[in-house]
Amino acid sequence: MADAIYGWIKNLAFFFIFLTVILNLLPDEKYRKYVKSFLGLLLLLVVCKPLFALFGLGDVLAGYLRMESIGEKFNELENSAEILNDETYDYYREAVLAEVCAQVKEAARAHGLTPEEVQAQMRSDGSGLRLLSVHVRGEERASESFQKEMMQTYELTAAQVQITRLEEK
Repeated sequence: MADAIYGWIKNLAFFFIFLTVILNLLPDEKYRKYVKSFLGLLLLLVVCKPLFALFGLGDVLAGYLRMESIGEKFNELENSAEILNDETYDYYREAVLAEVCAQVKEAARAHGLTPEEVQAQMRSDGSGLRLLSVHVRGEERASESFQKEMMQTYELTAAQVQITRLEEK
């Protein structure tokens, strides 16, 4: 317990040294308020880290950040479609679907599942996913939370996210 408190205080001390260095290296005062805001958020995480560990919220926060990151990547890929012409649209569509499948496999593994097959279908206008079908091996509870995460991430309904649990080998 004492080591944990010592480590927490050490992290705070390093953070404040880092904060001082960054603020002194800024070439222009107009960026100072933005850097302070960002570093303030980091300070909040450093201060709250023991609470996250105590209540097990670290895994919840990591899952949420992973979900947001996947969603942002998907949105970036979706938005890039607007600047593509008709000739490259098929290539874009295949690249987006391949990236979605890779992200879904990674998210399944993070839930303790083994993805066997992932299929994704886009809407005809290319504005997002129409269907996500995943065959996994693993616990039913994990597959349910995985389905909820995929529904949130890709803004789909339960009918559009089909998770099929396969029997263990």
